[in-house]
Amino acid sequence: MVIIRLARGGAKKRPFYNIVVTDSRNRRDGRFIERIGFYNPLQTKGESLRLSQERLAYWQGTGAQLSAAVARLAVQAAKQVRNQGGEALCSAQRWWLAEPPAGANGSKSNRQADRQQSVTVLAAKAHSGAVVAQLAGCSEREAAQALKGLRVWISRADFPALTNDEYYWVDLIGLEVVNQAGVMLGTVSDLIDNSAHAILRITDSTSDQAGEPVNHERLIPFVGAYIHQVDLAGGKIVVNWDLDY
Repeated sequence: MVIIRLARGGAKKRPFYNIVVTDSRNRRDGRFIERIGFYNPLQTKGESLRLSQERLAYWQGTGAQLSAAVARLAVQAAKQVRNQGGEALCSAQRWWLAEPPAGANGSKSNRQADRQQSVTVLAAKAHSGAVVAQLAGCSEREAAQALKGLRVWISRADFPALTNDEYYWVDLIGLEVVNQAGVMLGTVSDLIDNSAHAILRITDSTSDQAGEPVNHERLIPFVGAYIHQVDLAGGKIVVNWDLDY
């Protein structure tokens, strides 16, 4: 039987796992047919999990079975793609490509405004935690290279429907965050994906004794233990989080 499981590597006390397709009769860390991803449980910054959705789907289509650990990681990897907008990008038949609003230093982009354009998506799929697509009128490498750095926008109508207690990040950014005592903690300025779950980045601006602005930042895990209520209509999130945490 063909199975998809973890193959341990790395040094002692610093495990690193390859996600491999192998014959179930092979020893756990022995020969394998194909490597389709990796998992680094000690990685706290950067990419800790990568799993090729294309190759996973192929092998499952041939009857390959997932180990319990890989099944959990597959759910996590699919959620990563969804959180990053992958599912919506893959389902949309039209993308709008535009320059980012400003450079890293706040300066305006020097590209021409007419670079903003609407394109037809001929095909799109998730691949290794990203999305690859074929666009109409973009069949040469040079044409694809010319689009590098542009931001991709899609219609809200193309967003997949969510189930209960699921939210798009774009809807959470800008919400006020208060704790259960009614104390204002700040505003959601961004979200971070640490593979296991999302983290709210909360910013709050105050003034020091000299009247100069001071920015405070809090990071609150977006999990049930800390999130009491998400009120999109009311524009706020109620959290189980004290002011001095």
